[in-house]
Amino acid sequence: MEKFENYLILISKIQKVMSGELEVSEKLLDDIKKLFFDVPPSKAKEIAYILSYICLKYDVGDFWFFANVLRKTVWFNKIMGAAALFAFKRGRKFDVFISSGLENADELELGLRSLAYIFLAESLTNIDFSLAKEIVEKAIEVVKFAFDDVISGVVSTLSRMCLKSDQSCMSEVKIAVDNLIKREKLPTFEKVDILTYVSELAVTNFTDYSEELLDEAIDYYGDIVDPELRGLALIMIQKALLKLGRIDKVRLKKYEKHESQDIRRTVKIIEKLMEKKS
Repeated sequence: MEKFENYLILISKIQKVMSGELEVSEKLLDDIKKLFFDVPPSKAKEIAYILSYICLKYDVGDFWFFANVLRKTVWFNKIMGAAALFAFKRGRKFDVFISSGLENADELELGLRSLAYIFLAESLTNIDFSLAKEIVEKAIEVVKFAFDDVISGVVSTLSRMCLKSDQSCMSEVKIAVDNLIKREKLPTFEKVDILTYVSELAVTNFTDYSEELLDEAIDYYGDIVDPELRGLALIMIQKALLKLGRIDKVRLKKYEKHESQDIRRTVKIIEKLMEKKS
């Protein structure tokens, strides 16, 4: 009972820190560290990630104590990337965080390595894009081995990193997306979700590729049977079509003659919305 009460006290302190109600100090982090020992094992990694980030943000506390709880998970790489970025912004050495992240990724199951590398690289784009790309290339080398339940995370994170800027890792994005599409066991709805998400990211700088992904998503949409999932998938497609239309009305017009009545109806609605705003 006492352990559970300590866990609740810890959660309360974290919530107050996050809301700004509680001032962060070495003493507070020491108190939190003592309470952490009573965290249920099933919650330990989640709490450790939050506390690691708090230590980084406020530059106090035992960062490595909490970060080491995350070793042998992809979240260790995520926090190492964040730590490298914080150190860089403060003018400190950050190599130890990168090397620790790479070491951790190399020791993970093969199916998790791609996501771990991508999580590490994500923050490094703000330090040195060439270094981030080297790590991205390591991720692509093992992306075909990625577990089905992490491949979407690989594709979405990689796309978020690359498609808003330039072509520095466009080929790597395409390899990851193609790998996702070819997975027969991956739910069709999940494919629509990721393809439309990447299409939206790509639409400004890589409009041809964005349209290509949107076409793929629409094809998969036709295979969804469940009415609720079908409705959600159509909303995702509508958002992607709207963004495409804002970039290029001619490309949107192509979908007026699509074989799917849902798509034709969606395009009409989007065109009317765009007319009202013009």
